[in-house]
Amino acid sequence: MKLIQHQPATNASRFDQFVDEFFNRGLNSFFGGDHFASSPSVNVFETNTDYLIEVAAPGLEKQDFEVKVEGEFLIISSEKAQRAGQETDGKYLRKEFNYATFSRSFRLPDSVQADQIKASYENGVLNLTLPKSEMEVQKYRTIEIE
Repeated sequence: MKLIQHQPATNASRFDQFVDEFFNRGLNSFFGGDHFASSPSVNVFETNTDYLIEVAAPGLEKQDFEVKVEGEFLIISSEKAQRAGQETDGKYLRKEFNYATFSRSFRLPDSVQADQIKASYENGVLNLTLPKSEMEVQKYRTIEIE
């Protein structure tokens, strides 16, 4: 018995590949790049006294963010229209508009003091500190070995 490798028709495979790429490709490529409705990467740390959240958001400024607590959720969002262009004698040589938006939500543990949450933005990273309640902090203690 001889094994024969199946090779589909070339035109059919190109069409199939086009359809697969069309439906698998994100809408970002159709609407001006990677900034369309993107979601930034996030790191979440826990220490004995706090939860720390880092949000990677380069290119934004601190006034571009909105951080709020709604019920049991911490919501971090940003919305920014970016405009870039080069002008020579009143005529655009190139002009691009970009609109970036995102929203991330985190369910807050009961142990977080929501009224004590602090935020700062430096070097493209939004840092949030969510302090734990005193009762939660007291659960952690170091036991010395004698």
